[in-house]
Amino acid sequence: YNINLLVEQNTIPNNEYEGVFHEIVYSATIRDNVITANGLANPSSNSPYGAGILIAASSNVTVTGNTIRNNANGVTLVQENRGNGPYGPLQLHDDHVYRNTIDMSIGRTGLFQYVNSNAYYPTSHNTFTENHYQPRTTANHFYRMNNTVDPPACPHYGNDATNTTLTTTCPP
Repeated sequence: YNINLLVEQNTIPNNEYEGVFHEIVYSATIRDNVITANGLANPSSNSPYGAGILIAASSNVTVTGNTIRNNANGVTLVQENRGNGPYGPLQLHDDHVYRNTIDMSIGRTGLFQYVNSNAYYPTSHNTFTENHYQPRTTANHFYRMNNTVDPPACPHYGNDATNTTLTTTCPP
């Protein structure tokens, strides 16, 4: 139930699971970190876990200015049924992921939910904007409404529709 937490200017490499794992937090800023090679002990192409940065059932989290490279997943937001805490419901809302460099040799970035509600996408003000993505393939590297989508489709679904750059580092 942390509130107003800051994770800043760290180098976070080689953790078995997530590099930064923020769960049931009410307000946090994660900025200007270098996060590499996390979550590789047991990577799964179907799981949002093992991310460089994982935000779970948390609100008012800002993720900005980070370099996230070669993790099992990039930046994932995950909603599970976590009930309430001292400052209200433990839900994804008003989380903003912007101006990060996300190099994904494998895995995905985006929002995934386990509560059978797509409301976390359009109405809860969770945004991905102005990020620079470097997927190593043209595979489906993004989550949207629990489906995977390929990089060109991502802005169409509202993810990173503003000032986003995408560089595929290998030929399609």
